[in-house]
Amino acid sequence: MENLRGGCSCGSVRFELADDPLWVLACHCDACKKRTGSAYGVAVMVGNQTVKEFSGKTRTFTRIGDSGNKIHYDFCPDCGTTLRWHVDIVPGRQAFAGGTFDDMNLLSDCVASQAGCHGFASLAMALRMVRSLRMQATMATIFGLPAVMR
Repeated sequence: MENLRGGCSCGSVRFELADDPLWVLACHCDACKKRTGSAYGVAVMVGNQTVKEFSGKTRTFTRIGDSGNKIHYDFCPDCGTTLRWHVDIVPGRQAFAGGTFDDMNLLSDCVASQAGCHGFASLAMALRMVRSLRMQATMATIFGLPAVMR
């Protein structure tokens, strides 16, 4: 796999991942809707060791999830782009915002190869689907959301 690269809207913050993500999914919870201003947010989950580079100044916004666990969002102080977030209940992992990648088409193979993922003709279609009730329950726990996803 080619290294995945991305950054914020103004280019002040850049990152590079050295390996495939653990998973990619579209989340429709209220927190992701507010974070993106959209109907869903795309989360690209990676292990901390996968982050080859993360450069530029960020600020952090911390919120308490419905479960009581803290979620820390790193965003660019110049343009406001949320780049990634860390969840206290999931040490050693972080999620990157799908829209921050330079070429989201490089994520196609990652999405298509994930167990339980449906086959789609395009990445956009795959990312529109919340993959399974099991994954939703897992993500609810990880991101501190109620067990029943909306």
